[in-house]
Amino acid sequence: MPNLSKPFGGEPPPTIPLANPPLARVLAQVRFSTVLSVAEEAYVAPFQKSLVKHFPRSDPQMQLVISGPEAPSASTLTRVWRFTSDDEKWSTSLGTQFVALETTAYHTQEEFFSVLRLVMDAVREHIQPTYVERVGIRYIQRLDQLEDLHQLGSYFIPEVLGISRWVDAADAPIFTMAQAHFVDGATHLAARWGIIPPKFTIDVSALPPVDALTWILDLDTFDEARSPLDTQDLQARLYDYSRRQYQFFRWAIRPAFLLRFGADPELVTQLEESER
Repeated sequence: MPNLSKPFGGEPPPTIPLANPPLARVLAQVRFSTVLSVAEEAYVAPFQKSLVKHFPRSDPQMQLVISGPEAPSASTLTRVWRFTSDDEKWSTSLGTQFVALETTAYHTQEEFFSVLRLVMDAVREHIQPTYVERVGIRYIQRLDQLEDLHQLGSYFIPEVLGISRWVDAADAPIFTMAQAHFVDGATHLAARWGIIPPKFTIDVSALPPVDALTWILDLDTFDEARSPLDTQDLQARLYDYSRRQYQFFRWAIRPAFLLRFGADPELVTQLEESER
């Protein structure tokens, strides 16, 4: 199957469903104008109640917020409310300046955006921030099986693979990290990928370390345009950003990756023929 001609811009390709996508975490976040009342339990209670069927567990935390370049002297601690599902694979976090939805059990785009809509409706009804300051969605893929690391040359195009192609050599690097940042109008895509050693991570909050050499592909698509809080607009923007990151993903991979993680072989063949 030929790869897409460019990683960003233009029309994203159709989705090829994967039965077992190697997604370590998917995270959507909306940052908004400060609502100090979120630090108060009584204020947040209606928000929690509206989502309790999906997130019955509550885990309030304290988070360090950096308010200026002179930090840490200007940093402050603020309360962040974290609500999780019974199996702890889904969670939503609410702070005075943001709301986030994340999962380590991503199956379909439809499922994720269905839950996201519930969260954003609860923010609109119960938190009511004046405006939105940043909207983003992030997909982190991780390969941690040695047999997959030995197949990186079959999974990814040379432009992405770089020096990681020697992962199965005796003197191969144990750490490589490439980064790229694309801009299309107000939309940004920040991508980073490479090999990280065992018990190491590039982002402890989003990607806990594991006891194995791993390959990661971390894609974050976002904008920082100030706008009123409109749940339909936010849903549409995040869906569009999800599609844009998928374009980078499809540009970066080879058919062997799709087949390895559960794509329908007939669908892959059809797409291969249609893109010739």
